[in-house]
Amino acid sequence: MKKPDFFKRPAVRVGLLLVVVIFAFIIVKQLLIPKSFNTYGFYRGDNVQEWVSMSAKYSSTGAAACTTCHGDRVTLKDQGSHKAVNCESCHLAAGKHTQATFDAKPVKDSTREACLTCHNKQAARPETSIRQIDDSQHYLGMTCTTCHNPHSPDLGGKKT
Repeated sequence: MKKPDFFKRPAVRVGLLLVVVIFAFIIVKQLLIPKSFNTYGFYRGDNVQEWVSMSAKYSSTGAAACTTCHGDRVTLKDQGSHKAVNCESCHLAAGKHTQATFDAKPVKDSTREACLTCHNKQAARPETSIRQIDDSQHYLGMTCTTCHNPHSPDLGGKKT
């Protein structure tokens, strides 16, 4: 009786296929992952220098730059529960707008999702620091600005 050849055995074939797949994975990984990956953590190390070379897009003076033209809104915000929130937290980067280039308008996002970025109920966020709502039950289908003035969102700051 003749014994089968060594490479014709199913276990050997599966083993060889596994070795080939592992080597292919290692080669592809070396080709696709940048050399600077994992230098400073789980990201591309070269990315640090790219971010450093970018110019700042936020206003250098913060809310003070907004007060020049929008003082009434900043005063209203400073009297309400959003007093610790910088204007650019909601309106995004306004550096170009504050440099008298009025064609670069800041974002005016009055969608529900904009407010839920901070106010969506999360078990890990203490109710004492940020007022939270359960999005699945709180006035479905309405935007927050229907009832709340975003610069003074307390119930006393209702829109009229």
